[in-house]
Amino acid sequence: MADHGIGNNESEQMKPFEFGGPGIEPGNLAGAIDVVVSPSNEIFVTDLENRRVQVFNMKGAYLRHFATVVSEDEFDTMLPSNIAIDADCHLWVSGNNVNDTTGYVVQYTKTGRLIRTLHPSFPNNTFDGIAVDLHRNRVIVAENWRDHTEVKVLLFDGTVVRKFGKLQYNRYWRTSVAIDTSGNILVTDWKYGDVNVYNEAGQYLFSFGGNGMFADPVGGMCVDSSGQVIVSYGHGGWVELYTEGGVHLRSIHLVVGNMTSADGVAVGPDGQLVVTNAPDDVVVVLPHY
Repeated sequence: MADHGIGNNESEQMKPFEFGGPGIEPGNLAGAIDVVVSPSNEIFVTDLENRRVQVFNMKGAYLRHFATVVSEDEFDTMLPSNIAIDADCHLWVSGNNVNDTTGYVVQYTKTGRLIRTLHPSFPNNTFDGIAVDLHRNRVIVAENWRDHTEVKVLLFDGTVVRKFGKLQYNRYWRTSVAIDTSGNILVTDWKYGDVNVYNEAGQYLFSFGGNGMFADPVGGMCVDSSGQVIVSYGHGGWVELYTEGGVHLRSIHLVVGNMTSADGVAVGPDGQLVVTNAPDDVVVVLPHY
């Protein structure tokens, strides 16, 4: 397992480092698509091809993993892609079955016990980006139809509160979603590389990013406690910071190891930035950003 930059002195501990590496053993990854960090500094990574979620501490040490089951049958698993966490530290994971013909949204405890499984509107639909509205106890998820992607707002029991948007669907690029500190819903648009902002009722407000600024579609997105929107832009390992109003603040180039891609992105409770690099199956931690 790659494990760089973890030192004993303070200056060493402040350096960015990576962990993971390709493989099937615990601690290794095969499709590190997305990531979320708990209030207790546990890092949860979706391990796509291994059909599991792996858990690490903030130093990159492997803690545990659990299979992404969708029913009580331990062999009935999905390929997990996106992950979010609710106020009770339960995990919400979206993914597809092995044949990529139907999607699931599954709620687990932090140790991997299945709580509930939600299904798409139509059996052949799949799910993509997922986020939790911590103030309203709702799940926001991108549902892929044959030719478009729709955003759904759900109660925890799967009841549809509302659905909106009609983005062009591309199975090779993610649609990420997030909630800002004002309760607005942020949705990435792979085609233009920008972020669309909607209010709680699903009404379009404005867009930012994109406009030819980046050659690659958005990889992942999250919002930190100060309201900054953090967006990763695929190949090259770039992460961009914006204000809640969409003003570009600065760029972060993740020059750590062989960082070829910035995919899933999350922030820790102590100001850490955690980014997955799916092509190389590693996770990068910046103690500060």
